[in-house]
Amino acid sequence: METYESPFKRLYNFRDIGGKWTSDGKKLKEGILYRSGDLSKLNKKDMHRMESFGFNLIVDVRGENERKTYPNKLVKNTALQTVTVPLQHDSQEFNNKKEFFRYLKGETTLDFGEMMKGFYRTISFERTEQIREIISILADGTNYPLLLHCTGGKDRTGFISALVQLLAGVPIEIVKQDYLLSNELNKKRMKKLERVIRWGTLFRVPTERLKPIFEVREEYLLETIESIIEKYGSIEEYLIRGCNIDRETIDTLKRNILDQLF
Repeated sequence: METYESPFKRLYNFRDIGGKWTSDGKKLKEGILYRSGDLSKLNKKDMHRMESFGFNLIVDVRGENERKTYPNKLVKNTALQTVTVPLQHDSQEFNNKKEFFRYLKGETTLDFGEMMKGFYRTISFERTEQIREIISILADGTNYPLLLHCTGGKDRTGFISALVQLLAGVPIEIVKQDYLLSNELNKKRMKKLERVIRWGTLFRVPTERLKPIFEVREEYLLETIESIIEKYGSIEEYLIRGCNIDRETIDTLKRNILDQLF
């Protein structure tokens, strides 16, 4: 699997969405679209490093509660702009926590893997307005270089990144490998979070039970993509018909992110 060393000390899961070859011999441009986890733990060097990338825009797809609890850290008086496009209902976040605590009390048997699959289905088919907004932002070349992030940079960010790569024509196997790279890049952070939750729940939740929410799994992405293809025939048709994105925006996005080698 691809290895990658982040230029940041406390920004997890940071990497370029581009650099991948498409099935028709083109290449996703590098240095224009990036992805990561949240920016709430940046140290001073990280904040200045962030400025050195020359980002024109940060797209934060976390919900309001997440943003308030873990606000992004940026250099004061920076000209860097941030737009928020929540890919998750705050009510969904609350319901997931509610179910988790019901599980701790023994009131329910919670399958975290199925919960994650449901989370992806919700994003794909119920948050289409937000996906349209994100794709429109990504299609605007004046926003480059751009950083897209959620909390862990693995699920919401991973799904949008996969959509962009698949739309451009990157083979699904390559997209899957890039998606799964989050497990390696998030390993330290997720281990810490796992310990916090285990201590906070007095070790009532076995580590194995928690793994589905601390890592990405290929079935989360592939089953979602399969459902999209089954319903719409292609990623492009999903974005056009399912997310109500006009074809001109789709074509502009592809022109902007693909190197024209021939």
